[in-house]
Amino acid sequence: MRGRLDWRCPAQALPLARHAGVRVLCLAAAGDSAAAVQLANEALPAAHHAAVAAFVCSLHGKRGAQAALLLTGLRLVDQARLRLELHHWVQVRAHPSVGAAATTRSQASGA
Repeated sequence: MRGRLDWRCPAQALPLARHAGVRVLCLAAAGDSAAAVQLANEALPAAHHAAVAAFVCSLHGKRGAQAALLLTGLRLVDQARLRLELHHWVQVRAHPSVGAAATTRSQASGA
């Protein structure tokens, strides 16, 4: 049976087709970033949301960044990066660490 995939798995193993992370990545790769983000919110731990956001953004650009903003487990820094991608300047400057750093840089440059 050379060249064929064996989808059998022991009772203890989870088939890959049912793994939430694999399904999220497949949905994003298929072009459905909204469904990928929704499934990530429902089935993945918040610790993985930044990786999902990066993957969706790399595939879909601004449309992916807009969808990724809906991930509930994103840190504020990750949200600020997404907003920079979308050119949401007001929301980025409102972030305490990003806004303070941007203000300091603009004052240092004389702007």
